[in-house]
Amino acid sequence: MEAVERIIINYDWLTFTFLGIGLMLIVVNFLDQDRLRQLLVLPFSSLYFSMYENTSDTLLKGFTILLFTASNLTLSIFVYLLFQNQYPNVLSTLKNPLLLIMGLVLLYWILRFLIGRFLAWIFDLQSLHNHAVYTKMSYYFSINLYLLVLVIFGVYYFDWQGPYIIFVMVVYLILLSIRYFHFVKFMNRYTFVSLFYFILYLCTLEIAPLLLVYKWSLG
Repeated sequence: MEAVERIIINYDWLTFTFLGIGLMLIVVNFLDQDRLRQLLVLPFSSLYFSMYENTSDTLLKGFTILLFTASNLTLSIFVYLLFQNQYPNVLSTLKNPLLLIMGLVLLYWILRFLIGRFLAWIFDLQSLHNHAVYTKMSYYFSINLYLLVLVIFGVYYFDWQGPYIIFVMVVYLILLSIRYFHFVKFMNRYTFVSLFYFILYLCTLEIAPLLLVYKWSLG
């Protein structure tokens, strides 16, 4: 009876979180409906980047902040559900596992931002770094809009079981592959960048924050 009660409480928290994400997306849609629509089709069309230029205050706009928050919450729920299905004993030892995962996701982005800024300064790639961040974050927002729909259907219609989890992971990996394909294609325009420095910069930016978050979570 205790295990059943724990699941119900977790799903209550998920419902409130989904409602919060939904409210954020309603506000985002109100702020710029056309831009949100272009983000939805971004994995299949790069028209978004020709319509909306990156500016110095892009990351500080309400549109971006709300999408960033909604995307992080969506990804956190996805990771939480994976652990709940595969490693329930791990979650049972934590007081607020969903909040912990949200904190780790946020910590990852903070570390990634700081490391990215530092590397861009070291290799004198500030302009390139700004464009790279804008490109990758745009795809991050777009992909997590699709992930949100898949997760909601998984929680309330498919009971989040093995076959559906595999389906969601395959779709998510495909979308991530599309994201990296377009990102590499975008970076090919900057022929002045040394291939060695670019690979070093990219690998450090992608891997180092994950390792730091992983080490911190073990502690």
